[in-house]
Amino acid sequence: MKLLRILLFLLSVAAVLNLISKTKIKTKKIVTEKIDIAPKNIFFDIGGVLFDTSKTAVMSKLGIIECMCNSDIENRSFEFMCFMDPEEPKECATFKGRPLPSILCKWQKGKMTCHELCQKVQDCIVQNPNFFKSKTEKKLIKQISELVLPENYLEITKPLYEGFKLAKECKKLGHHIFILSNYDPEHFELLKEEYPKLFEIFDDKDIILSGNIGIMKPNKKIFKYVINKYKLDPKDCIFIDDQEENLEAASQAGWDDGILHKKASTTRNKLRKRNIL
Repeated sequence: MKLLRILLFLLSVAAVLNLISKTKIKTKKIVTEKIDIAPKNIFFDIGGVLFDTSKTAVMSKLGIIECMCNSDIENRSFEFMCFMDPEEPKECATFKGRPLPSILCKWQKGKMTCHELCQKVQDCIVQNPNFFKSKTEKKLIKQISELVLPENYLEITKPLYEGFKLAKECKKLGHHIFILSNYDPEHFELLKEEYPKLFEIFDDKDIILSGNIGIMKPNKKIFKYVINKYKLDPKDCIFIDDQEENLEAASQAGWDDGILHKKASTTRNKLRKRNIL
């Protein structure tokens, strides 16, 4: 009788162990099951998505007190560059809802270097002293023009690490990632040299800059150029940009989707809803 009880006990233990074993195997299958994600072509802007301008560094360069006493200096600098070349550029980028000054469009289309841009602005400052409301304003606009020079540019430009992390996640899941940006080649090379680890996730041949091809967003031609160059289906292309007009232009060019980027966490959620992540 005692032996029978022992046998029954062992059988019950074996049954429990067998049940546990089956449960583990089943759980493992559920955990390792992969979600089928269709690969897409995902294009990242630079400014506002991968890099940004440090306002603190800019104010430090220009002088905090001077900037506080000339709170309209950004707008006045913009006005001066429009004054330099009053002809409104055709199909050019915008800044806070206004077309960029022609001289900045020429620079971002690769028609002049950052040194040439700086020199043209400073020559015009000398030639038009009556434009300025004060000596301080004149000095600040001169200093603003010098921010584009290589020795100053890196000091006022900061990487947005979460944007790069997002691009890396997309690539890891099998998506083809690109850079598509209004950017001059000189500054871009500076960023690559300063942050080589960040840029190693992008293939050089998949980086499209306005300064290299002479076309700027939101001109629809730049989106058609990309489709033709890489032989892509526009319905498989997603554009991540921080300006609404650029997304609208991509849509008009037949691109499937655009995401207005404000911060990486919000963009990540939008990509998840689209079954991209």
